[in-house]
Amino acid sequence: SLVEQEFEGENGIKVAGITIFYHEFYKRLAMFDNKGMFEAVLSRHSGSSNKVAVKGAILVRIIKFVLSIQEDCEEVQLSLYVLGKSHQQKQIRPWQYSVFIETLLNTLASQLGVGATADVMHAWVNLFAFVLQSMLPPAIEGLTLANELNVNTSSIFDTYDTVNEVSKSQKNVPNS
Repeated sequence: SLVEQEFEGENGIKVAGITIFYHEFYKRLAMFDNKGMFEAVLSRHSGSSNKVAVKGAILVRIIKFVLSIQEDCEEVQLSLYVLGKSHQQKQIRPWQYSVFIETLLNTLASQLGVGATADVMHAWVNLFAFVLQSMLPPAIEGLTLANELNVNTSSIFDTYDTVNEVSKSQKNVPNS
């Protein structure tokens, strides 16, 4: 598999496939993290000075956990509930789950290349949908704020010009 392969990186140094994978994942995640919210969570909960290794280990644990699920049983449901509560205690915001999973799926598809068939990606989507279905309710209980219902909190609709345009248009609407 891609993860077990080694590739020649910069300066001819051999690099494990998983290392390339998690570097690509966190590079993509950083594009969504312009306020450093993911990085803050990772920093709060990593006791190591080697953040790259810790971040890689987190990603590997997630993938191994998801792939270990064989059936929907009481033991799996309990594990997902406990995992959700653990994430709630780490103050991971509700919107971060969708961004994280979307980034992970995009990175998987990118790294699999032609191997990212519709069936393969459908399987990954189903795995994460199953996990989130049981993990999210305890994870986000009491954490959802009105302004977090949309990931794009720094929307173009928040600009001064847009507010003025909306205000002007509402003045021109006849009362019914």
